[in-house]
Amino acid sequence: MTRFKIIEIAGRRRRQRSDLVTTEFPLTVEVNSRQVANLACTPRDLKDLVVGLLYTSGFINGLEDLLSLRIARNRRKASAEIRPPLAPLESSPKKIRRGSGFRVEPQTIFRLIKRFQKTSAEFLKTGGIHSAALCSRDKILIFREDLGRHNALDKVIGAALVEKREAADGFILVSGRVPADVLLKIARARVSLLASLSAPTDRAVQMARREGITLIGFARENRFNIYSAVDRVK
Repeated sequence: MTRFKIIEIAGRRRRQRSDLVTTEFPLTVEVNSRQVANLACTPRDLKDLVVGLLYTSGFINGLEDLLSLRIARNRRKASAEIRPPLAPLESSPKKIRRGSGFRVEPQTIFRLIKRFQKTSAEFLKTGGIHSAALCSRDKILIFREDLGRHNALDKVIGAALVEKREAADGFILVSGRVPADVLLKIARARVSLLASLSAPTDRAVQMARREGITLIGFARENRFNIYSAVDRVK
């Protein structure tokens, strides 16, 4: 975070004060010496971010496909070597079985959402950051944050790979909107339930129904909407 002197206008009042602003870090990602992404991110958890991006974008199917990863902060560049050939993102991921034994109670989601909203100290100070978390039935296992909601999700999925956690055994909470490309990342990680504090798009709902993913939106305080695969919520 960076502190700036600003002018605050409130009604008819005008005053000078200091304000904390989220740090933006540009990062170029190269795979086998080919540039594949230019990211605007926070300068934390960069390994998780790159590993998650490579996985959810279809370049690798697991850490065994990642031969090396070098992150040069001074050059703002991440260089990965992977097993060839480069793989495109699957537009139609393997369907998650509706018979999955994963179930969660509404009270569990309510409790973890309240904890989730209080976890990001930076959001409370700047309001300029998105969060994502991998949760079990009783606690938050991995929490990450970033400028972009896609980056925050990639960080969580990447951290799960690095820590050898099975993301499919839990569910994911996110702070931002859920478009179809976010649902595609969830499907790629074999996660069966996604809950967001915000709204999904129509394409995200259609994809969730097609892939058998439980999609929850407007998860706030003691209410939420279930858009698909309702049977996973007891």
